Amino acid sequence: KEAGLDPETPPQTWDELVAWIKANPGHFTYNDPSTGGAGQAFVFNAIYRLIDDPDAFTNAGDEKYVDMYDAGFEWLADIHPYLYSSGGHIQYAVKNQGALDLLASGEVDMVPAWADGTLDAIEKGTLPDTVKMYQLSDLSLTGTDVDMAMIDFIEDGKYRLQGVFLTHAHEHHVSGLLKLQRIYSVKVFSYLSSVRGVQTVSLAGQERAMCGTLSVRVLHIPGHSPDSLVYLIGDNVFAGDVKPGAGRTLRHEKDLRLGIEEKIMSLPDETCIYPGHGPASTIALEKRFTFFR
Repeated sequence: KEAGLDPETPPQTWDELVAWIKANPGHFTYNDPSTGGAGQAFVFNAIYRLIDDPDAFTNAGDEKYVDMYDAGFEWLADIHPYLYSSGGHIQYAVKNQGALDLLASGEVDMVPAWADGTLDAIEKGTLPDTVKMYQLSDLSLTGTDVDMAMIDFIEDGKYRLQGVFLTHAHEHHVSGLLKLQRIYSVKVFSYLSSVRGVQTVSLAGQERAMCGTLSVRVLHIPGHSPDSLVYLIGDNVFAGDVKPGAGRTLRHEKDLRLGIEEKIMSLPDETCIYPGHGPASTIALEKRFTFFR
């Protein structure tokens, strides 16, 4: 292509990637991280990879790492002038799909993207089947076949699965449900009474759910979707896509922000947050950097 990208030999490392971006200005982009998890994963990895401590990836919410973020932000600022532009201005794609749309139209030649979204777009014909997917060899982006990883975890640990809690029914968050249900035949908890043909224990109007001996606090925070639930277990929040700008939230940003402020940001600072996309965080870290808000 004009950008000089050979699909058989793309950049293999982060250093090679930045060299390619600078040699081919305008042909790479990532979506605004507040609007989708692929862009968020790119930004988080760009920051964490420059922290000289491998534990940063699993304990990123630790306050001791906050002062180490500068190198990553400087790296992002360094590549900023070489990203996709329109009308003479750098433009970040809106949502994960926005980056894929630019790729499909040929306006860019490379984007970070979720594998499932890319494969789905190729299957539907919105991306050409010539599109190639690969990971950087020195540090891959986050994301995996979650349901298969979950099954491996259950089987390897000889655990007994007793329930599946759905944060909402968007495709990327329920695609493995039928597979889990066929293997384990367990209770499924959701705001809705049925998801993909599976009857669920509806948590609409409920404040708490019991699964075995586990007590789960249920927070209904619509905005990303009408059925969005957040689960609080001990001092751990499982948030799904309850964060401003994620996926289809933009029309309901005000309601979403209000729900987050009242029900999540009011929790103790040491509370851990596990979003549906991207690494874990804490209330204290989100108050300081407002990634979550």
